[in-house]
Amino acid sequence: MALSFLVQLSCLAEPVNNGSSQSKKNNEQDYFASFSLDKWPGCYIKKSELCTYQNSRKSCVDEFNDYLYVERVGRSYLVRLNSTQANQNACYFSFEMKIVGESLIHETQYGRISLSYKKGRLILSSKGIDPTALGIGVCGVHADIDQLAFPISSRASSSEYCSPDRN
Repeated sequence: MALSFLVQLSCLAEPVNNGSSQSKKNNEQDYFASFSLDKWPGCYIKKSELCTYQNSRKSCVDEFNDYLYVERVGRSYLVRLNSTQANQNACYFSFEMKIVGESLIHETQYGRISLSYKKGRLILSSKGIDPTALGIGVCGVHADIDQLAFPISSRASSSEYCSPDRN
């Protein structure tokens, strides 16, 4: 009788979160949705760490800034990048990106470009894609977007710095 009563009680109890991968996945998705809506949009500015003068290895980091702009547009995001790199070659794009898992994704005929949040930074990835004129055409021959990172702390107080007229 006591056993029957315990079985009935256990059927009425709410499920216990036992750390299953499904509940963890749901929690991560909820966090990402909240994070993307509240914290990703904005203008991120940092020194062009990869910048060198043309035909030289001398750094021009103090002369150029890299800009990353993220704006929510309906169910997707507008993501713009302007980065000055080696030999003052630049990477520039303006893509609509969709939420896929925990990243923003832009599909090209050559593969995908993603923007992810990791350890306080927004990180671009273009694994296996040539971003130069020979590939998707968003970078000069001496520039790349793969693993280009913008610290969350580099968000500007105003998005005017990332306006298309400024880039």
